[in-house]
Amino acid sequence: MGWLRLNEAAQYLACSAEVLRKLVDEKAVPHSILAGEPRFLAQRLDEFLLSQEVAPARKDVIGRKGDMAGRKVRPDVDRGKVEEILKWLEEYNDGNEIFVNSFGSKLRKALDATDWQELNHELTARLARWCHPQRPSPRNDEVQKEAEILSMLLFGEVIERDE
Repeated sequence: MGWLRLNEAAQYLACSAEVLRKLVDEKAVPHSILAGEPRFLAQRLDEFLLSQEVAPARKDVIGRKGDMAGRKVRPDVDRGKVEEILKWLEEYNDGNEIFVNSFGSKLRKALDATDWQELNHELTARLARWCHPQRPSPRNDEVQKEAEILSMLLFGEVIERDE
């Protein structure tokens, strides 16, 4: 599938064109502009939806096989190296890559919120997806390398996808 126009992308996302137009205006959804009109790639829309995924409430995941809720961070984590990677993620592609940039910001906030003791289920799952992307692309390859290093620093291993 090639580039989609606004109405086609809205249909693909099963939302109204008005909702998608608002997301475009807020620069909340990845798109390009051609002749003054937004254009979308289906792959990027899929990634956008995955980035909006809501993790189940903690009580819903306790005891599940492969549960990654509240994954403990190594007590000897090298915060300096982690901070370098977080900064790289936040600034990737000059800040024009919403999935990568927001991931770095959310990781920073989550680690700070627990005083670097643990990483919540949602972000652990996102990190695992970046460590093992399903679709090869130059961006995914670049981020994968950094995600694997980040996983090693935080947990002492490259975490697996929980799917």
